[in-house]
Amino acid sequence: MTYMLEETSEGIEKASAMGYYSRLFIITHLLPLFSAAAAAAAADPSHNYASASMP
Repeated sequence: MTYMLEETSEGIEKASAMGYYSRLFIITHLLPLFSAAAAAAAADPSHNYASASMP
């Protein structure tokens, strides 16, 4: 059985490109959330996040 790789018009294998760009997309959309969480933690130093219990 032969497997044909799909390529973009630029000659890049589609699965590799999707893997790369999906990680990039997730990181760029999560970064503002992480930054906001860090700012909130810095604004409220009385909360001990390390003592939070896991469900």
